[in-house]
Amino acid sequence: MATVNYYDKDAVKKRFWELIQSKPALQGLAGSQILGAVNTHQAMASEYALFEAERHFQESYLASAINRSSILAGSYDRNYIPRKASPSTGCMRIENRGDYAVSVPAGTVLFSEDQVAYETLMPVSVEGQHHSLVMVWQVKRETITEIISNPEPFWEYSLSPEKSRQVHQFELKVDGLPWKETRLFRNTNAESMVWAEFYSELDELGIRFGNGIFGKIPGTDSRLTLELVLTEGDVTLVNSKQLYPVGQFDNLQFYAGTAIAGGKDMETTEETRRNALYYFLYDEKHEWDNDYKFYLKEQFPQLLFVNCWGEWQQEKEVGKRKIEHINHIFYSVYAENEPDIHLLIQAALEEIPEYNRYFMYVPVNHAEFTFNIEGRVKRSWVLEEAQQLIINTITQHYGKHSFARRNKAMIRDFYRLMNHSGIFESQEDVYITLSGQREPEKLADMVSCDFDNSTLTLSYD
Repeated sequence: MATVNYYDKDAVKKRFWELIQSKPALQGLAGSQILGAVNTHQAMASEYALFEAERHFQESYLASAINRSSILAGSYDRNYIPRKASPSTGCMRIENRGDYAVSVPAGTVLFSEDQVAYETLMPVSVEGQHHSLVMVWQVKRETITEIISNPEPFWEYSLSPEKSRQVHQFELKVDGLPWKETRLFRNTNAESMVWAEFYSELDELGIRFGNGIFGKIPGTDSRLTLELVLTEGDVTLVNSKQLYPVGQFDNLQFYAGTAIAGGKDMETTEETRRNALYYFLYDEKHEWDNDYKFYLKEQFPQLLFVNCWGEWQQEKEVGKRKIEHINHIFYSVYAENEPDIHLLIQAALEEIPEYNRYFMYVPVNHAEFTFNIEGRVKRSWVLEEAQQLIINTITQHYGKHSFARRNKAMIRDFYRLMNHSGIFESQEDVYITLSGQREPEKLADMVSCDFDNSTLTLSYD
């Protein structure tokens, strides 16, 4: 019997008539209108079934899946945990309209007019008839308790999908004692008070305890406490907007001293697919070895600049060998409105179980360049709109606070950006020069554009 191509409806119909002809009881109906309709229906049903089968087969592969649940299932199989949301940060201006000093403690909760929660990062004292600035971040805290009435090996607890997408960080305690996070229960035994994090195909962030061999099983009726720090992610509070504190602060007024921005939502479905495809190369095992950039960007997604290097690179830069460089990893980082983020990074690096290795922070050096652009724009453009588009384009690629910032400014790249903008008729209509430091000269150099001292001149002639 010849193989039938079930993707070909004509071939399927032909095979149907062959089967009818082979059945003596149905030979009289061969070619009839009613069986013709049945034949058409079964050919279409066959085509649809094959399409659905092939589509569901594609969903079983992380590289070809489309549905978020399928992608999350594939990443869950690889023990990948998506990047969490990070909060917006900025300065808050506190005005004291009274005559006496008033203190505002760290952790003071405030709300915007849109009922978005903010929290002070440090304490501040405001003198009478004066004002002060204090750093805030957009978070709200929530505590969840659960009684573990029926503990079992690999006991799990999951948050709701809505809450899972808002989690920035959390702490876990059992009966008031903090348990330590571990990765896949490595280097643990039956008494290790550890837990592991996971993110399931149901879009739920969860925690899992051990099985009594790898990691301890909590006792019966233990009290699980999760202290969550939640954030809305990518939300912005513009400068001068008023904030309203929780609690009584006489004679104090609270305003956004700068734009409170820079937050990031939890990573997208497509980001999860791409990261999970390559995550097994790292997975916090020895394979990621000296790729500290990957580790730091994963742990601190708000970083706008990060560079890490070892002792031989440091000795090459300083021009001589030093005993102090042995077994040292040097790092330089920058995040908007977080001047002390290196302290958090130092603590995170020191948690890496590596022996005879030490970490040293090198302050970032902001190297800046300027541009001079003169151009003749198309008459279909309004000059102000063309100028704003150019500024926005350069800001995206070379701005200090852009996540897409390039660390090297080349004249050909500037011409390419201008040509693709659609503002100029041809490359001859624009003239560009760059001045200043356009690429890193030292390992801690962060190259960005100095817009204040740059010039942009546009005209129609």
